[in-house]
Amino acid sequence: MRKFRSCFYANTTKELQDAFILKHISVSPVQRRRPRPGAANHSRKEYSCSYFFNLEKGHAICQKVFLSLLNIKRSRVEAVCRSYSVTGNVPKSRRGGNHMENKFSAKRQAVIDFISKLQCSEPHYCRSQTARMYLQSTLNIKKLAKMYNQEQADKSLQVKESYFRCIFNTKFNLSFGSPRVDVCSTCLELRNKIQLEKNLEKKQDLRVQKAIHKKKAAAFFDMLRTQEPGVKSFSFDCQKNLVNPKVPDQEAYYRRQIYLYHFAIIEGHSKGAMSKKIVLAMCGQKKCTLKIQIRLHLQFIITWKALT
Repeated sequence: MRKFRSCFYANTTKELQDAFILKHISVSPVQRRRPRPGAANHSRKEYSCSYFFNLEKGHAICQKVFLSLLNIKRSRVEAVCRSYSVTGNVPKSRRGGNHMENKFSAKRQAVIDFISKLQCSEPHYCRSQTARMYLQSTLNIKKLAKMYNQEQADKSLQVKESYFRCIFNTKFNLSFGSPRVDVCSTCLELRNKIQLEKNLEKKQDLRVQKAIHKKKAAAFFDMLRTQEPGVKSFSFDCQKNLVNPKVPDQEAYYRRQIYLYHFAIIEGHSKGAMSKKIVLAMCGQKKCTLKIQIRLHLQFIITWKALT
């Protein structure tokens, strides 16, 4: 008896334990029914079970002893026998697992399809290595959730903002970009004209103009990267304008202030290797003073190259 019980609990999963139970039970259909005369409800039993303790010797035992040996309930044995009589297989365990995932699969897929249709823009400032894409700065998650619910005619697919936010943050690598302040004027003008133009022929002409403009810009930057003998190239940028004095007083902000302009010049291409010899940073309190410093520096470089 101890060996019989230990063999049952040696199976760690419920499916294996149910197979052990079914192995020691003989399930057969009811051969004959003998309802009592005058009885309103007679037995509707579809199968009968025989319980065995030792399969080799064929020792049959009653149901009560079988249940007490394995320390299980009658309902579990009946469920195993019922499933075997109907399907011919051991019942599969449906305990645990994420049952709510299949319940809301239609909502989740509808939200994913909506977010996938959004037009994204590529990262700015040479972030070509990242996979993050950026939506328009005028949008946010609250507005997107509202747009999604308005688009869905079926109310069963409408979701809460928290559910939409969860899918947006876990299923996508998206963010909301800030408005660009140094975009090419021609590109910005052509993009707005393409969005507003309703004539298909004119819209196609504007797209062609934009494509030609971008190819010219790409050719220009390719020409900057090439180093020809006898030609000296410089890259420059006004990196920062510092306000002095920097105080939180509102009256001081609107009064006349002293601006410190930080202007950087790099000999060669800006993407090349940096060194102290090719980088020059200038600071000035007035734009005219800064212009004079830049002009004097360029004249010094030209004179020094001519002498050497």
